[in-house]
Amino acid sequence: MKLNCFAYLFCILVFYNCKKENTKTSDDPPIIQKIDSLLLNCEKLPATPQPFGWQDSTINENKNINAFFYNPLNNFEIIYQVNGDIFGYNKVFLYNTNTKQNLFLFNNGNYQAQINNKGWIVFNSNDNNIFKIKANGDSLKQLTFNNISNDPKWDYTNTTIYFFKKATLSSPSLLTQINTKGQELNSVPIEYTNSAFAKKTSKLFYLKNFSNRVTVFLKDIATNSETLIISSNKQSNIQQNDFFNLSIDNTDENMYWTNFDGIYKYNLSNSKIDTLYKNCENSLFINPILSIKNNKMTFVHKKIKVINNNILFYTYKSYQLDLITKERERIEIYP
Repeated sequence: MKLNCFAYLFCILVFYNCKKENTKTSDDPPIIQKIDSLLLNCEKLPATPQPFGWQDSTINENKNINAFFYNPLNNFEIIYQVNGDIFGYNKVFLYNTNTKQNLFLFNNGNYQAQINNKGWIVFNSNDNNIFKIKANGDSLKQLTFNNISNDPKWDYTNTTIYFFKKATLSSPSLLTQINTKGQELNSVPIEYTNSAFAKKTSKLFYLKNFSNRVTVFLKDIATNSETLIISSNKQSNIQQNDFFNLSIDNTDENMYWTNFDGIYKYNLSNSKIDTLYKNCENSLFINPILSIKNNKMTFVHKKIKVINNNILFYTYKSYQLDLITKERERIEIYP
């Protein structure tokens, strides 16, 4: 009888231990599928607090990515820019999606850096000079030394660089062409920054004051002919112009730009304007950049939330849009 009771108790103990082992909770957190539909609750921001204005708050200023693009030589490398810090710099990094490692590249000025199909990046410094650097951080070279140069762009051949040279007492503002050694090749008068080049031909999209409006013109550099493309509905004002970040897709059929109202597309053949993403006071879509390898656009969604009477909280999310299929993908740059 004692033996039977012992056997019975032993079976209960084994059963309990087996059940406990089978119901053990994993140390890993559950995988949560994020659905990011970009559905917006647009709200008006309160009036600016007096006398000192808003205070800005965020989780980590070094993770506030405001623009990014891919290295055309390595699809697993992303070049991204974070907001300026207290010293006024936009900091640009290289992120390897395989190794999850970041490499600091340079401090950028107020215009987007641009990469060519050979992996060379051109950018302008805070003191308004043009530099070039390899995407891996090698071979940094200063190309101008005049402190009046910004908004550099590769031409359609990816071999020469155009940039905006500010006006001086002896010279008007110019669009200046240099080679990769910094030697000047050509210059043409131009009023505003934010120009763009076609991908297949020597055609230039640029801004000028026409009928007291900021207007986009298409200029054929080879023939020196030009065509009016589209005009802003606002009075001409360089601080409030309607055409920031002009860019042309790889088919040379569509022009894209951003402004305070959102991200827009203009079809050159039918003159049709489409609104891709529309801004509101607490939700901004910024810095669209077109890939030089395929029909993809990267952009950033900046969300603003009021914390209390004098603090605004900022979050930034990175996205990629397929311009053909219209499929959008959230890009997680930080591990």
